[in-house]
Amino acid sequence: MKNLFEYLTTMIITMILVFVFTGIIGVSLQMLNARTIHNEAINKIQASYYLVSADDLNRSLKEGWRFEVKELSSVKTRKDMEVILHYSVSMPFFKSNTINGRISGYVK
Repeated sequence: MKNLFEYLTTMIITMILVFVFTGIIGVSLQMLNARTIHNEAINKIQASYYLVSADDLNRSLKEGWRFEVKELSSVKTRKDMEVILHYSVSMPFFKSNTINGRISGYVK
């Protein structure tokens, strides 16, 4: 009987750890996806010679994610932009817990 209790306790603890680590991996994959989307947006703006607007970028995003594009005037002869992606990431098993993030980058 003692062995049965130890096996059940070990199995329950193992299952809890699997759920926690799966959640951590899910969040990190979503954050990696946000970084990839942000880099693709910067490349799209550079490839179009600054003709892509924030509305064009926001059309393909998930709900709760949005781009913000600011034009910078650091050098008069060059057009620079700051591209900011605001995103929210949720735990796979707990949808109510969301993490809001922000990725910022520059287009030169």
